Amino acid sequence: MIRVVLADDEPLALRGMVRLLDNVEDVEVVGTATTGQSALEIIRAASPDLVLLDIQMPGTSGLEVAAALAAGSPTDIIFVTAFDTHAIEAFALDAVDYLLKPVQPDRLHQSLQRARRRLASTREPVSTATEDEPPCLHVPQKGGEIDVPQSEIVWIEAARDYCLIHTDQRSFIIRTTMADLATQLIPRIMRVHRSAYVCLDKVERFEVDEKGSATLVLGDRLHVAVGPSYTKAVRAALTAH
Repeated sequence: MIRVVLADDEPLALRGMVRLLDNVEDVEVVGTATTGQSALEIIRAASPDLVLLDIQMPGTSGLEVAAALAAGSPTDIIFVTAFDTHAIEAFALDAVDYLLKPVQPDRLHQSLQRARRRLASTREPVSTATEDEPPCLHVPQKGGEIDVPQSEIVWIEAARDYCLIHTDQRSFIIRTTMADLATQLIPRIMRVHRSAYVCLDKVERFEVDEKGSATLVLGDRLHVAVGPSYTKAVRAALTAH
């Protein structure tokens, strides 16, 4: 059972999230909050496994709440917001995910799956690669650096001057370009769009809609668009794979 706190200053959004979670068997909502300060108080009192946290709230923002909890907190955070401009700050705070309103059930499912995996893990930093594994990506963190094994990468997306590296359990942010990453990635992590790389091992199927737009479906119902100029190469790589 995942114990969840919801924090959002919009009553309608809060009720909508409660309804969505009511349909998930292994989730229990143990508290709700409409301000950042009340969210902090509830989280510290209830020690939930997960918080679905709005970013823009009166007084203390969601990012400030996350920063206040960051040191040694056992609670994971999924940010829920109407704005796409805070993703870099969110993932720098080790967010499980970053959902845009209105939250779609499939995207919520993806986020909860990632949270479940994190809860099932030992919550230790990503392990370094062994001699038999492909080289790691070196990601700067506060107080040092984390080696992210490429075998654990699901996909990578561009975010302004940064790239977000997504694994099954967490995401990492690194200041680099998509072009620079190309020289570091193993062949099975393939560029599929000007703003995305995908690990071919994680692809469940290749879809093309009625307009001819291609999409890769990964685990947890995740869809990643394939750019028109990459479609032929991606299809060929998947066939060979």
